[in-house]
Amino acid sequence: MTYTNKPNNLSFLLTDEVINLISRGMTHLVFRNGPVEDMHTNGQLSQEDMKTLNKYMVNNLATLFTAIKYERWYELGKMFSYLGLYGGDWDKAELDEQWCAELNIPNVSPV
Repeated sequence: MTYTNKPNNLSFLLTDEVINLISRGMTHLVFRNGPVEDMHTNGQLSQEDMKTLNKYMVNNLATLFTAIKYERWYELGKMFSYLGLYGGDWDKAELDEQWCAELNIPNVSPV
């Protein structure tokens, strides 16, 4: 599936077919094409490990996007409030400058 027209609303993203496409694409963009792939290349993760991790990511992203599709904002907020208790000692999120440039997001600054 390719997009040649610029959509003017979110509804085109909220079909089951596109949710599947986005979930796979996001898994590559934010997970697979980073340190995980380096670990796989260096023999730290087997092909079976990669399949398990990728399946986990794709399924959970599809569930998240489906919750958005059905506007489960309260439930998402409640879930993320709870999950936000973990990782408190992690570094603050930083926007990826290259990705922001590709998405035409102006004034890149930390989240």
